[in-house]
Amino acid sequence: MAGPTKLISTALDLTLELPWWPTDVTNTLGVRQVAELERPGKQSLAVPAGLSGDAWSIGYLARHKDLRISIDTHRKRLARLAKSKKPVQLVFGDMVEGLFRFDSEPSCVIVTWTDAGEPASMDVSITLRAASQATVRTGPVAVVKGALRKAARKGKA
Repeated sequence: MAGPTKLISTALDLTLELPWWPTDVTNTLGVRQVAELERPGKQSLAVPAGLSGDAWSIGYLARHKDLRISIDTHRKRLARLAKSKKPVQLVFGDMVEGLFRFDSEPSCVIVTWTDAGEPASMDVSITLRAASQATVRTGPVAVVKGALRKAARKGKA
C-alpha cells in the first residue's frame, strides 16, 4: 500500500484520512437481480431487474496520535461526508475502489478520553454502497405543431 485509506469528496473539497489500515474491512459484491414473470400456461420467465451495488463495511479505531487532526474534527468531517448527497471516492492506499454513498449513519463510539477531557480514541463503523450509475431519462416524444412542424419538414428547424 502506498498510503492510508481515504474518503474523498470533490464536491465538498474534503478528504478524510482513516488510520493507515482499518481493522475490519468487509466487501459485499453486487449481483444481478432477476424477477420472475409469471406466464399462464407456460414456464415463468426470468427478467433482469437490475444490479445490486457493491458494499463496503469498514471499522477502525481512530486514535488521536495516529491522526493528523483531532478526534472531534475527524468525527465532524465524517458526519459532513455522510450528510452530503454527493458520492465519495473510496481509496485504499493507491487502489481506487470507486464512488460510494453512505448506506447508513456512521457509528462513532468514544472509547477513551485525555486528562484534558478531549476524546483520545474513537471506534468508528461505516457502511458504503456503490453509487448508482447515471440513467438517461426517457419518455414520450413531444408532438411538434404549427410553424415548427412545417420548418422541420423542410429541414430548417
